[in-house]
Amino acid sequence: MNKEKLLYENSKHALQNNNIIAITNRHLCSRPFMEQLERVCKLHPHAIVLREKDMPEAEYLSLARDVIALCKEYDVQCMLHSFINVAMELEHPYIHLPLPILEAYAKKDISSNISTDMSKSTDNYQQFFKVIGTSVHSVEDAIRAEQLGATYMTAGHIFATDCKKGLPPRGLDFLKNICDAVQIPVYAIGGIQKCADRFVDCSPFEVLAYFRNAEEVITDTFHGSIFSVITHRPFTTLIRKSVGNSYGNEEKLSDLLKRLGLANRMTTKVEDTENINEKMIDYAKVDELLKAHRKVAKEYLGKNLGE
Repeated sequence: MNKEKLLYENSKHALQNNNIIAITNRHLCSRPFMEQLERVCKLHPHAIVLREKDMPEAEYLSLARDVIALCKEYDVQCMLHSFINVAMELEHPYIHLPLPILEAYAKKDISSNISTDMSKSTDNYQQFFKVIGTSVHSVEDAIRAEQLGATYMTAGHIFATDCKKGLPPRGLDFLKNICDAVQIPVYAIGGIQKCADRFVDCSPFEVLAYFRNAEEVITDTFHGSIFSVITHRPFTTLIRKSVGNSYGNEEKLSDLLKRLGLANRMTTKVEDTENINEKMIDYAKVDELLKAHRKVAKEYLGKNLGE
């Protein structure tokens, strides 16, 4: 039986963790391309990669000017993709290169499949570029990319994705092996929206209505978890590992759910969600615990605010 599920993600919070790169494909935009890019910029990802490889170089140059200006307005790093000559023409020191192209430039071998319509010299590309990204599909690729001077890499595809129809995903073990093999940042790519069939752009009140009417909820945020509790929904909380020693996602959610006697709603594995959501929650007991914590909080605020 297919159950209707709500995956509510506080995407703004997730993107502000500065650990997400957005990669463009204008052919998939339902809105005007620049309008969609501005919506993404407002969420402040770590970077936007302008990956429009099928464009003629002159058109890409014109588009790149506009996108760089937009990203600068929102203080988002813009990575140009493949068109190294365009980047140098615009004096823009941020580039993402497919590994074969990175290797070609490293060998100073500008082959026939690399456009040279622009006249800028690319012999000193490593001195010119501050950030060089590339894409890898094996541990050997990753090691080679780091040796060639890449400062970050994307690795994939991790989960099944329509972009790679018919090709089996490489999975999380592959990703771990890549991360263990190199010292530079690695960004997972491919199929990360595995739990969701769509995303909904809605107001705060509409969000609450979605929770109230959801058959069940899967979330990885504090607000998603507490809204599920308040609206008495079956839910699973996916725990994301906190970075460093900060009091982050893992600590906040663990503390909340343990206080409410709901530690069994937590998991780090998407595949656990169905079994967890089938378990009943004694919301009468949870409401009593929540009421007690609210009382303590009000007393604390009253005492310290002098009211």
